[in-house]
Amino acid sequence: MEIKRGAVVTIALPGDFGKPRPAVVLRSDRFAAHQLVSLAPLTTARRNAPLLRVDIAPSRDNGLVHASQADTLQSVRIRRIGEVIGQLAAADLQRITRAVAVYLGFGD
Repeated sequence: MEIKRGAVVTIALPGDFGKPRPAVVLRSDRFAAHQLVSLAPLTTARRNAPLLRVDIAPSRDNGLVHASQADTLQSVRIRRIGEVIGQLAAADLQRITRAVAVYLGFGD
């Protein structure tokens, strides 16, 4: 299964995040053969955390039905990923990438 960066997919994460939900693929396309995929799960439980959470509006292109926020960075095996439901707009993907860089301390 080839999944491109910025794809909005369905995923059931382990633990507290276990219910099926959409997520955005963040892994570089250069690692398409790798079996781990880094992604940002999306949640409709919105919080005021602008350095960590990024607001994503639903659209026909991204396949979302509700306003959501990109949540905590996760990595999972590719076999845990369900269907591709859309593609995130480049500007939204860039905002998530910046938030992840801040979270990981790349800008410190």
